Amino acid sequence: MPTLSELPEDKRKEVARALAQSAFAIIDKADDQDGSKPPSKRLFALLAEAGPAHEKEFYGNGFNAARCALIDQEFDKIHSGALEHAKLYDECVKPVKEAEPTFALASAALVRMWCTSHYTRLLCKEDSPFADLEMADEIDDEDLEEESDEEEEESDEDDEDYSDGDDIIVLTSEESESDDEERERKKRKRERKQLRQERLATSDDEEEEEEEEKEEKEE
Repeated sequence: MPTLSELPEDKRKEVARALAQSAFAIIDKADDQDGSKPPSKRLFALLAEAGPAHEKEFYGNGFNAARCALIDQEFDKIHSGALEHAKLYDECVKPVKEAEPTFALASAALVRMWCTSHYTRLLCKEDSPFADLEMADEIDDEDLEEESDEEEEESDEDDEDYSDGDDIIVLTSEESESDDEERERKKRKRERKQLRQERLATSDDEEEEEEEEKEEKEE
């Protein structure tokens, strides 16, 4: 069973991003959850139920001290900073929103993308407390992509008609190139799938037409 750091680079980033998204969901919605438990405890419980790590990682009551510190301190600090940036951003784009409400990207979407990007980078570091996180025997690529697609759909809802929002935030980070390549890869995959479906549909239509012609001749 490989650890997170032993995965190929693309796979490591993909798994780290899935973990980052789960961590953000918990930290960003802290007010809606049990305040008596720190984010690390809630993330531990979430990943124990469904996550890419091996079940042996969840035999105890929580993560070790180093992992807890990363989530409860570093991740929370990044999130708090993002919220402060969001306040300034909202003040700056007020005239834009008044002129065209759907033009400016929602600050909530920026906070999510900012935090997810930074969380992923920290999780991918060689000395990350999660570098030795043991993976399950098989990591389902489709599950990870589905989670990523769901995250993109949530962004689309936040951004309303602003469909190019992701491109803006990633261009300001060090991961812009890799993120763009990842999105292009998924886009090509979806396009190939759509083409296959269209070909099948076309094939079915042709077969139906041939059957109709045969029936007409027989009559």
